[in-house]
Amino acid sequence: MTSTLKRALCIFLTACMLLIFIPQPKANAQPVSGELTTGMGYTLLKTDAQRKLYMEMAEALVNCRAFSPAVDTATISSEELNHTRLMVNSDFPECFWGEASYNHNTPKGMTYAMGHSISAYSQELLDAQMAFNQKVNSIVSSIPSRIQSDKDKAAFLLEYIYNHVEYSEGGHCHNAYGALMDGKAVCDGFASAYVCLLKKAGIKAMVVTGRSYMGGSHAWVALLID
Repeated sequence: MTSTLKRALCIFLTACMLLIFIPQPKANAQPVSGELTTGMGYTLLKTDAQRKLYMEMAEALVNCRAFSPAVDTATISSEELNHTRLMVNSDFPECFWGEASYNHNTPKGMTYAMGHSISAYSQELLDAQMAFNQKVNSIVSSIPSRIQSDKDKAAFLLEYIYNHVEYSEGGHCHNAYGALMDGKAVCDGFASAYVCLLKKAGIKAMVVTGRSYMGGSHAWVALLID
């Protein structure tokens, strides 16, 4: 790697993809559907009500089902619901088709709805899923056999994103599909794509969202490396 590329990669790390190394979560991951299991976000939930709702949301998202439960405000607050939704999105960025919203203005509590940006079970979605999965598999399979440590694998995948994805708005810029398939994304698209690649490589990771030092919304990546 040339010195120029090394410097550019460092700048990219600092500006767009601040990596957060966190300790091993205490809670164990739980099976959701097929090969998918709960991720790091699940371990950050504090109540049984949140964990139960997480499992329901994740199962619906992974299986492309609409999801509109009534949420009792006696057991979960609007803040807890929003946090739970964020953790599901953080743990499953490969489910790029998901969209969620909720309302807290009903007489009996909250109503929550989760839909899809692409029609569920449509040929369009099936084709998009297949193409996306093939892309992820191809990228991760390109990691040279000489690279064995999780740290080096994470660096290789980050360099791939740096070389193949440009910062651009529009289209699918806010999700992993836009980053890996269209080669264009903004911060949350970059982060989602990176987490998808890390997970496929066997590295625990999640998308982290918040406010940047400039005050705007931003997304980062948290990953766990032994």
